[in-house]
Amino acid sequence: ACICQFECFVARVTVVFIMDVDYDDPEELEICPYDPVHRIRRKRFPYHLVKCRKNHVDQKFKACPFNARHVIPILELNYHIRVCPDRNVVEKRLEKVDYTQKGNTEVPSYNLEWSKPVVSESWDDDGKL
Repeated sequence: ACICQFECFVARVTVVFIMDVDYDDPEELEICPYDPVHRIRRKRFPYHLVKCRKNHVDQKFKACPFNARHVIPILELNYHIRVCPDRNVVEKRLEKVDYTQKGNTEVPSYNLEWSKPVVSESWDDDGKL
């Protein structure tokens, strides 16, 4: 139980660090949520997450639906979704979308009186004269 509590504490600290960062400086270091010893430049962070996720399959983490850079322990994901700062950005973008406009959704009418056309030519007879 003690190790699990330590891992959750480290993950929370990592999440707070990731949530409070300014994404403007690509050279600034970020802490890996899978292994807190890893310090990665921000511009390489997404690539590192993919690689490190493969090496730590035993850890139960999930990516935030609003920002893939937020990798959260599964037990804390619901809380993170409620407080994620990127949630506001996504919701504001969705508010600007006009869902009332739509294309033509009418079902085309079918010609029920269609019949196979009568063909007078036969391709089988072309070679015979």
